[in-house]
Amino acid sequence: MLLHPELSFAQVDTLGEMLERVSDQLGSTGGLFRISCYIAGLGFTMSGIMKIKEHASMGGKMSTKDVVSRLCAGAFFIYLPALINVIINSTVGQGGEMDLLVGGLD
Repeated sequence: MLLHPELSFAQVDTLGEMLERVSDQLGSTGGLFRISCYIAGLGFTMSGIMKIKEHASMGGKMSTKDVVSRLCAGAFFIYLPALINVIINSTVGQGGEMDLLVGGLD
C-alpha cells in the first residue's frame, strides 16, 4: 500500500460500477435488510392500528397525529425495499448485480 498508493483507492468510472462494488461487498445482507424493513413496517402498522382502536375507545378525544404518523412509517418501511430496487434498476440496469441488495423483487 505504501509503495503503490494507487492500489488503495477504488478505481471506478461510473455510479453503476460503484454500486456493483458495494453489492459485491455486502453479500447476503440484502435479505436481512429486506426482512428487517418488513418487520419494522409491520410493527409500525400494527401499532398504528392499535392506536386507532385506542382513539375509538376514548371517543375521539386524543389526536390522530400519532395514528397517521405510525401508519405512514409502516407503509414507508414496507415499501422501502421496492423503492431501493427501483433506484438500483434505474442506475445499474435490470438484473444487475445489485439485485442481491434487496433480493430482486420481481
